[in-house]
Amino acid sequence: MVARCRIALVGLLTLAVTSQGARAGLFDSVIVPDPATAEAPVGAVAKVPSPAEITIPASVPAATVADASPAFYLSGIIGPSFATLASSPGDLWADRFNQNLVTAGAAAGWVFHRPTGSLRVEFEARGRDNLSNVYRPIPDSPDFFSAAARDGWSTMVNLWRDLEISSRFAVYAGGGLGAGGYRVVVNSSLPSVPDISIAGTSGVSAFAWQAGGGVVYELNDRISLDLGYRFLGLSGGSTNVLLTDAFGTSVFRIDTAFSASEILLSVRVFEPFGFMRSTRSGDRKRQLGS
Repeated sequence: MVARCRIALVGLLTLAVTSQGARAGLFDSVIVPDPATAEAPVGAVAKVPSPAEITIPASVPAATVADASPAFYLSGIIGPSFATLASSPGDLWADRFNQNLVTAGAAAGWVFHRPTGSLRVEFEARGRDNLSNVYRPIPDSPDFFSAAARDGWSTMVNLWRDLEISSRFAVYAGGGLGAGGYRVVVNSSLPSVPDISIAGTSGVSAFAWQAGGGVVYELNDRISLDLGYRFLGLSGGSTNVLLTDAFGTSVFRIDTAFSASEILLSVRVFEPFGFMRSTRSGDRKRQLGS
């Protein structure tokens, strides 16, 4: 019974010392049970540490919220665009024609670190070369019709999910929604029938979307290279074309839609402004436990 009371008293004293650090100096030593054997009498003396002697191991990570803080980045983008312009009714030229273009632009976004990678949310804006085609009703004839999609552009809000496969490599997939457009220009040159001309132009703005994926290589804490694939689609729009001949002028409509498969190289710079810099890689590695 006495031993049990002494054990209970030691527990109470230890609790009091821990919760009231200012009074810890009142108790330099207390009686604690000998842990060597359950049957041994209680008699071992142990010193109760003061609050000043209590330290937190260096291995305990810093606040998780700080480690998980998002990082801002800017990206430069360039690559080939294998574009297609489809038309309907397509009376003046083929229903669709393809051309290889160059697309370039930039993106700004935030990366949110996750245990197995990152989640990126960004705003992207890109432009494209002109897409044009010449259609000759009779091969080798001087008569032709031409159609072009000029000044192509797109803006997207993208969501990408990165999955780390090593300390420097990651793969990702995702997509975006936004808007895009181009300017349709239709012309003709008909030397064999000089009384006839066909011409029309209009701007097209429409809903746009893209989806794709790629691979990322981290050069250092602040710069990454991104090689990816995108499929881009624009809903398209209508253009009024004027047909002028000896009998007057008539109007007919051509519907067009734009799509492209694109291979893009991006250079991503994290926290490019001095006041926003931090050890992005260090924060991420601490959160991942590496």
